[in-house]
Amino acid sequence: MSLYEYVKYRNGVPLGAKGSLPNMLKRSMGASSFKKFWQHWNPVWGYYLLKLIYQPIFKITNRNIAVCITFAVSGLIHDVIISIIKGNMIFVVTPWFFAISIFYIILEWAGVSYEKVRFYVRTFINCSLIIICYLISVFVMKYIY
Repeated sequence: MSLYEYVKYRNGVPLGAKGSLPNMLKRSMGASSFKKFWQHWNPVWGYYLLKLIYQPIFKITNRNIAVCITFAVSGLIHDVIISIIKGNMIFVVTPWFFAISIFYIILEWAGVSYEKVRFYVRTFINCSLIIICYLISVFVMKYIY
């Protein structure tokens, strides 16, 4: 699947089309599970993570490890970019995204779905999960350092 096809599949509109950002936000925030949130969030970034990180790792290990490594690598790339911009090493996003990967796997394994609740409740749940993962990662990192 090409990037163009992937973005249209995840976003509902072609790459760069009018309404692309609102579609992404609506589909991700209103997703009926944490897994589906990430399937719709930033499809361009997701495409390259899928092709360059997840699929090669999945070929040599299991799905859960591939998910954790993919989220951690994504976090590391974010941290490197932030570090370059700030001019000093930042290590915040990597542990946060790793925590997200753990929640992603656990919630998927448990079959957690909130498809029967309203859009705004789903949005609240998805945003809350992201914030909870951030708070957990900050707490854990304070323990490590």
